[in-house]
Amino acid sequence: MARVLIDRRRSPTGLVLLRVGSLASVAEVGYVDLKEQALPAIAGSEWVSAVETEQRFLDPIRNRATYLAAVRVLALGPEVADDPYREDWQSAFSIVEDGAVVDPGARVHDSVVLAGSVVEEGAVVARSVVCPGRTVRRSEMVVDRLVWPGRAEG
Repeated sequence: MARVLIDRRRSPTGLVLLRVGSLASVAEVGYVDLKEQALPAIAGSEWVSAVETEQRFLDPIRNRATYLAAVRVLALGPEVADDPYREDWQSAFSIVEDGAVVDPGARVHDSVVLAGSVVEEGAVVARSVVCPGRTVRRSEMVVDRLVWPGRAEG
């Protein structure tokens, strides 16, 4: 038995409930994609159902922008995060992990600053993720970047 949770658009949400024995019909060697290869193989030998939910689920998180969109929904709730009247210049959230150092004179706007990173006085971090081991220097402006040791990527 396998159940796949789907949203109201009938798209899989990424949550799949499987009986351990269901995996016996899946190849033991090589790469197997769960949705594209394993579920069809399981469906050939047992019952697979889709369970629809009204809960809004996020799109896959594959880059900085989708990660920040997910964090925004988790921080604010879907009703606030999806407000059609919200302006981009209004900071919706900022997350600074324990172990990160952010000077009170720095600005963190719709961004995540991870433990082990530093944001100095006068620095601006907007729509970005600052990874451990990286320092955003005094008066530096980081916008739409993934900042990790050695480089900053847009």
